[in-house]
Amino acid sequence: MIHKPNATEMTLRTAIFLWIFAVNIGALIFLEGSVLQAWPMYLACIFFLLEGGTLRHALHAFGGGMFGMVCALALALGLNKMAPTLGLLGALAILLFIILGVIIVGGGIAPVVLNNTAFGYLTVCTIHIEEVPARFGDWIFMLIVGGLIINAGLFAIEKGLGLYLAKKAARKAMPADTQANL
Repeated sequence: MIHKPNATEMTLRTAIFLWIFAVNIGALIFLEGSVLQAWPMYLACIFFLLEGGTLRHALHAFGGGMFGMVCALALALGLNKMAPTLGLLGALAILLFIILGVIIVGGGIAPVVLNNTAFGYLTVCTIHIEEVPARFGDWIFMLIVGGLIINAGLFAIEKGLGLYLAKKAARKAMPADTQANL
């Protein structure tokens, strides 16, 4: 179904687009063209927006992201230690049983860190699992600093600009004599 956005929605979407674009360019400059190392920041943005863009959801995005990366590090280091004796498949099966069990079963106990975001970060980190130990610190840094920058901007745009545009639209909808009294 096609949705025809109103002017307020288009203004908000345009501001969000421009913010995300600016942060992308800033990341390219800061990382000297190596945007691949910025992926934790982008996932934080995606999970923040998918969850609804509230402060509570930001905690889930950051907590789950950090836990997912810690799990990826544990998986990489565990495989290095266990694979020589158990074989790669045996070590992977044991470690995934533990890690996935904690994330999925524990989600009802500690949803801030044991959530879909943790699973998403674990998955992305382990695409090139051999890089996890060397890149772990950079990735955590990008999640915390980059994620805070991009999500704080999104939150400010949605709350600040959204409130301003809503008030402006409400004033427009008022009769002229009421507007004069404001």
